[in-house]
Amino acid sequence: MAKEEKEPPPIYELHPPEWLPRAHSMADLGYTGYYPPKPGDEEETLTEINMKNGLILNLSVPAETYSAQDTIKNSLLHNNAISELEDLMRQIFVRRAESVPAIPPSSFRMPSRVTLNDTKRKTWFTDLADPDVPLYKLGKNVPHGAKGHDLLDLLHTNNVAIPRAVWFLRVFGGNETAGLRNKPGYNPTQYSLEWANVVTSYMKKQLSEIALPSAPRPGLNIKQTFKSVLADTDSRERWISRFTYCLELLRTFYAEGLVDNRAFLTWLVQQMGSCNLAQLGFVARLADEYLDGMLVSRALTHHFVEASLNKLMEIRTTSAKEHLQNLEATIKDLVSRCFLALPDAFVSPRIWVMHSAVLEETLSETFATSSSESASEQCVQALRQTYLDHFSDVKRRNEAMLFRHLPPRVVGSLTSALSDIKLLNSLSGKTDMDTVMFFDTSSETQTTFSRKLDILLTWSVTSLQYGDHRPYAAACLLREWRKKVGERAIRHEAASPDEYIQDEVFDWLDTSSDAAEPENLPAVALLFGQLVKHGLFSYQGYVQRLIARGELGLLFGQEVHSRHRDFLRWIAIHSSDSSLIRQRRVTLYGVRARETPEDHNEREVRKEIRALLPELFGGVPSSGETLQTMFWASCSTLLTAPRYEQVRTMKQWLLPILRKHIASRGSGEDAGSHDVLKTFTLAVVLMARTKCYGSMLEASSI
Repeated sequence: MAKEEKEPPPIYELHPPEWLPRAHSMADLGYTGYYPPKPGDEEETLTEINMKNGLILNLSVPAETYSAQDTIKNSLLHNNAISELEDLMRQIFVRRAESVPAIPPSSFRMPSRVTLNDTKRKTWFTDLADPDVPLYKLGKNVPHGAKGHDLLDLLHTNNVAIPRAVWFLRVFGGNETAGLRNKPGYNPTQYSLEWANVVTSYMKKQLSEIALPSAPRPGLNIKQTFKSVLADTDSRERWISRFTYCLELLRTFYAEGLVDNRAFLTWLVQQMGSCNLAQLGFVARLADEYLDGMLVSRALTHHFVEASLNKLMEIRTTSAKEHLQNLEATIKDLVSRCFLALPDAFVSPRIWVMHSAVLEETLSETFATSSSESASEQCVQALRQTYLDHFSDVKRRNEAMLFRHLPPRVVGSLTSALSDIKLLNSLSGKTDMDTVMFFDTSSETQTTFSRKLDILLTWSVTSLQYGDHRPYAAACLLREWRKKVGERAIRHEAASPDEYIQDEVFDWLDTSSDAAEPENLPAVALLFGQLVKHGLFSYQGYVQRLIARGELGLLFGQEVHSRHRDFLRWIAIHSSDSSLIRQRRVTLYGVRARETPEDHNEREVRKEIRALLPELFGGVPSSGETLQTMFWASCSTLLTAPRYEQVRTMKQWLLPILRKHIASRGSGEDAGSHDVLKTFTLAVVLMARTKCYGSMLEASSI
């Protein structure tokens, strides 16, 4: 019998654990984290690549490299993308606003005033003082009748809590101003000012109850009896209770603006000056609490400091000063705080004359003992240094206002200046400069020389004087002084005056307001051109000094402008030193500048001169027999160019060409002809119009 064939084993089916939850309660999405194998899975395919390299699955989504920027960018490049996005956001906000519930109108109503009899009014204030009675029950109406001091006494008598008392006073003030709001000229702050007057007068009334006994009158045998409100126990407790309640109300009024702060602080300053020593203790404590609000105003602080110093002097002269040491310390502390916060309030000749010694003593004691264990030594030193700086500044300003420590007067300085200007105005082309004694070389001090040099340089460039000879005369006078002083320095083996002249002239150029005037710039350039030419002022030393001190604004193109940029641009250099010209070019235009505005101007100037004098450059002279009266108007670029370009064009370019042209014509038959005279005349007139008198002198020797 053949063996019975065995049945094949059942196919194994993988089932998830019973505790594993489904991925979805309704749809058949499998189980969370459960991925059983299925026929046809990619990992079941055993290819040669998978066997060698392992199974590598491609990413379904390239999360590491995917970016939505390209998609968004293409959408934003659409013409209406921004406007459509704006409309979308607007619709979102509109729908959100529609879904937000509307704010209901306010149901608050100002409690109205009613007139109650004494019994009902007393009952109402009793309920107001009771914290168990809610304010909304009392807010239906408020009693009408009591005002001012009586109202404050009524609140204190019923011992109403401060928050509930402030609520009642707010309602009271609202009813008071309700009828005034519709009137023309209504000022919303007027009631706070009136209420400040009520509160301050109420406090002044309480302070006036504290009095001191009057001094006995000699010759009168009258028995005097004095009884203070603070002497009796019951009256003292009543006074302290009422004053304390008023102070608590005042704190809330001041913080919430129910009283005008300026009016209250003004009253406090006045009380500091008018109170007696018995009242001073309360006023000083009040000032200590509200000093911060006072320090924002110099006027209030000034009068408060003056009143405090007067009270310090009064305490020191009274017979009861040993009982007022704490009060004196409090006032000193107030004065010290004012000094640190607002030292300008101490600038007053009257305060300084009357209380300078007391003030210095008070501040020295305060800041000498201001160190504590918790404060670091560095903070203490900084505080003392601040005090010393402020005190020296206040002392200097007060003494200046009192005309103390005035600088010594220079007798006859105005007369000497007038005589110097008169001497300079007398100079002319016929004056023998060797006989002019402007600088005194025998007994002249540095101060006198600096003053005279300032007069000389200012006279030579100012537009208030007349004459083209002034820069040349100034250079001549300064050169004669240097010659005489230099000879004396050689005899005495002293230093040469060249460096001293360089410093003095540079200081004038750096600080003089006349030199900085734009209309005086051509005259300044002409003057310093002469000084540079005669060796009285070193152009190279001038540039090096500006660079050494880090002068800003020398380079063209910088936003900051320096007056020395214009001076360097205009002052002429009579020498042809290439290193000096290179240094000037780098200072004004930088290292990388290939072409400067000066190069362009020089080309335009030469073009104008070639058109006016073509015969100098091998051209045909103009056929006109007569010269035009204003022929130089065709050389506008030359006439408006800076002094540096004018001198460079005339001396280093036109003059050699003119000399060569006249020399070549002088060897021929036409020497002295009309064309040569015309050319020479035109060239000399151009030199005169540009004030190149040195080039004219050289041209006359041709």
